[in-house]
Amino acid sequence: MVQILIVTDRKSAFQGVSHHLEDRCGAALEWAGNRQAAMDAVARRRPDLALIDHRVNGQDGIALCRDLLQADAFVNLALVSDLDDEAFHEASEGLGLLGRLPLAPSPADLDALLAHLARLCPPA
Repeated sequence: MVQILIVTDRKSAFQGVSHHLEDRCGAALEWAGNRQAAMDAVARRRPDLALIDHRVNGQDGIALCRDLLQADAFVNLALVSDLDDEAFHEASEGLGLLGRLPLAPSPADLDALLAHLARLCPPA
């Protein structure tokens, strides 16, 4: 079972995402509503994937990705972002993010992200 940490202070906006990941993909979800909760969750047990919102309690999602990578360089991260391809590449260069999702990810976006994760980290 894929373990996914969703980091957002907009939990209601992620209900469709969580429904798809849990019910259709069989993922186990954990939620973090701020930077410290995300850092604590990663320290307790590295998730297979941390899905970071574009802003969390006023902090830029890319900055939060940097913080999480400093805490655990092996955590797989994906970011929800409204940046275009060029701006996203520029802002996230060197972070090794697994992917980027639009502000309102579709089931196809989520499936593609999980397929990419499965290729990189096949189940044992």
